[in-house]
Amino acid sequence: MARYPKSEHLVEHQARWKQIKEAAGLEQECPSLEQEGPYLTISRQLGSGGTELAHRVAGPLGWRVVDRELVSAIAEKTHSSLGAVLAHDERASGLLDDYLSHLLVPDDPGHGAYLRAMTMIVASFAREGRVVVLGRGANWFLDPERGLRVRVIRPPGQRIEEVAREEGIDLRAAEERVRRHDEEQRRFIEQTFGRSIDDPLGYDLVLNTGHLTPEQAADIVTAALCRKLQGETAGQVP
Repeated sequence: MARYPKSEHLVEHQARWKQIKEAAGLEQECPSLEQEGPYLTISRQLGSGGTELAHRVAGPLGWRVVDRELVSAIAEKTHSSLGAVLAHDERASGLLDDYLSHLLVPDDPGHGAYLRAMTMIVASFAREGRVVVLGRGANWFLDPERGLRVRVIRPPGQRIEEVAREEGIDLRAAEERVRRHDEEQRRFIEQTFGRSIDDPLGYDLVLNTGHLTPEQAADIVTAALCRKLQGETAGQVP
């Protein structure tokens, strides 16, 4: 597996984190991220099985899955309600959106505050290590040397059927739900990180679960995680 020379890797990582801080409006210095990991990030399409995959990988390893827990932590840090935070979670936002949401929801933290808290808390979880982070663009700003970054995809028809089954809605409604979710994810990543969510260079592994069982998908990710981290993080990955 190709590795950056250490000096080049540090320069790239510091530059990337500086860009994220500026995009999120982070004015104060953030704690060093050099000790983060081991971690696994999973960016998943709706209906791709990515959430189930996270738990299947984390369970045998004894790792922690961070998803809703992250929303709760952001709400606590910004002194906001869960509903107010969820209105910003993995969504793009404009100045008018921020202004109107604050008028309608008094405890709305605003999108900038959400991004500040989200990036800081994700980084904090990553420094604790042995964690699986679902979504939130974590793959774009965590140290790529210290964890495995996975994108989980599936053919559209299968995703629509899965969403219809999980949410108890008809196929037409499921198709619209998938379309809206894809658009929200795309806009969030583009606005926050200036990248395309489908750019394969943002991931170590892009996994198509269309013809894999949940067990097979989990085995593939676990094997890749252990192989990648067997170097400087040896002993931390069972």
